[in-house]
Amino acid sequence: MVDNRMRFTIDQNMQFPLVEIDLGHGGSVYLQQGSMVYHTENVT
Repeated sequence: MVDNRMRFTIDQNMQFPLVEIDLGHGGSVYLQQGSMVYHTENVT
């Protein structure tokens, strides 16, 4: 059985909690505009 659940970690050792999301191929997530601290170049 394939595990298709989104994987994420929450880093609370920052000024603001930071969530790192690992999406599989074709995965998507909805984020509030202006809420991202940074993202890799392959995120649009």
